[in-house]
Amino acid sequence: MFIFKAMQIVFYVLLAYFLGAIPFSFIVAKLGRGIDVRYVDSGNVGAYNVFKNAGPFYGVVAGLLDIGKGFAPVAMARMAGFNLYEIIPVSMAVIVGHNWSLFLKFQGGQGLAPTLGVFLNISPLEILLALIAFVTGAIIAKFTSPPGWLSSRKNFGSLMGFVVYTTLIFSKSNISWGVRANYFAVLPVLFLKQIQGTTRKHAFLQGFLLPSRKKDEGKN
Repeated sequence: MFIFKAMQIVFYVLLAYFLGAIPFSFIVAKLGRGIDVRYVDSGNVGAYNVFKNAGPFYGVVAGLLDIGKGFAPVAMARMAGFNLYEIIPVSMAVIVGHNWSLFLKFQGGQGLAPTLGVFLNISPLEILLALIAFVTGAIIAKFTSPPGWLSSRKNFGSLMGFVVYTTLIFSKSNISWGVRANYFAVLPVLFLKQIQGTTRKHAFLQGFLLPSRKKDEGKN
């Protein structure tokens, strides 16, 4: 029984990695507008880079696909009888696949969209509230006037979403520790990518904490 369960977990982990590794943002931008997002703007293979450089329609499509690929393997594992603790490696694998895709020579996105998909499955209300906070923070940062500290940090929305989700899952007594265990498991994967950044631009932690480097980015 234990061996069978272990084999199931390995299967879903591999499935999650390969689903996560499908570079939907790259594919959508390339097929839709002939743009290779690895070499424009931030170089991030994610929906926001598609949104900025290929247009809102393609950005939304890429975002939904990236969210879906985070949701799907976790949903399949849970339907197969996995509990919240047993899906932890599945949750991690789909984000690892997105961040370091085998199909793009281990380049990828920053993991936010598939992470949203993972937690839409296991804590939908809390992640939707965090998404609202993210959008609100992004709007605040974009339209802060006069330009100042917030407007120079384009990832303020991400920070707000992160803070809201963290607060909710640790302050609500009805939240399972299985949800929290998944949260702790995916954090190192996300932070590793944020520290690494992309070949063309600093990622979230650097972009939020350090001054904007517009001159340097313009040389790339």
